[in-house]
Amino acid sequence: MERTGRSLSFFSPLPPEKNGIADYSYILLDEIRRHYDIDAYCDDPGALVPEGVMVRDQRQAFRRIGPESRVLHQIGNNGGHVFVLRALRQFPGLTTIHDIGLFYLYELERPGIDAMLA
Repeated sequence: MERTGRSLSFFSPLPPEKNGIADYSYILLDEIRRHYDIDAYCDDPGALVPEGVMVRDQRQAFRRIGPESRVLHQIGNNGGHVFVLRALRQFPGLTTIHDIGLFYLYELERPGIDAMLA
């Protein structure tokens, strides 16, 4: 696949994770890869992505993402999205929230009411 010269950083669970947002993200990546050179950050280095999309370790994102980078987050209310919540704090960008509330996600990240209230 030919490079576009326009980069996008994408944070989301991806297949084979058993998560509807992971499946949705794969379909979305398949469409937008024609317009962007995409680095997909997730917990699984063996994640399935469409041709031309690079899977990267989210812990190394700071090496590739700068203040002018385009960043897209897909976030839901389960444990597979804790890394997306943390990335959202570090790398602001466009965020799709797939659940009406994220209370369980916050509780998984840091148990107790103080983290949610903060």
